[in-house]
Formats: sequence, structure tokens, C-alpha cells
Amino acid sequence: MKLATLFVPLFAVLSFQATAHSNCQTHRHTFFEHQDVKSWKTTLCESGHLEYHTHQTARVIIPKQDGTIKIHYQDGTSKIIPLKKDTPSYLPKSEGLKLHQDINLSGHDIELLVVEIK
Repeated sequence: MKLATLFVPLFAVLSFQATAHSNCQTHRHTFFEHQDVKSWKTTLCESGHLEYHTHQTARVIIPKQDGTIKIHYQDGTSKIIPLKKDTPSYLPKSEGLKLHQDINLSGHDIELLVVEIK
């Protein structure tokens, strides 16, 4: 009886977590935009990707989780970026100008704080 009392709540928590994960949607949430800087959070779901896009400025990304993203350029080349939780990475303007998509290879959802330097 005590075993059932322990496992029923645990099962409910695990079921909720699985449901929450399956509801992930890759998206962007803008925090602010100023004449010099723009900041947003990008959520990349497990195995998710952003559509092809470009950036006209340099950026700094700060991941909330460890992970890996692949930058796939339309010309067929790609670059792997390992992400370390709370550690900023600089992405130069020259790379952002090339048409590319970001692909989450982490095996889990990741959130990135992006700061665009205008």
C-alpha cells in the first residue's frame, strides 16, 4: 500500500513532464530593442530548427543549458557550436550574413539568450 502511495504521485509528475516536453514549440521571444542593441530568447526544441535566415550584425548567445547547435549554411557547409550553460559565445557579423538555419543537436530542448549588437 505504501509503495502504491509513493508511485502514483511520481507517475503523475513524470507524465506531466513528458506532456510538457512534447508541447515544446521552437520560437523567439523579444525582450527589448534599442537603437544599439536587441535582445531575445530563442527556444529550440529537441531536434528542432529555425528556418533559413540571416543577421545583419554580430551577436552574443548565452545558453541556459549545455548543448550543441549546428549552423547549416544554404551553400551546404556547416559549423558545430558546443554550448556551455551560462557561457557567452560571440558570433561575428560575417557568419550571420550567410543564409543559414540553426539546428538543435542536444537531445533536449535548449533556450538561448541572444544579444544583437547593432
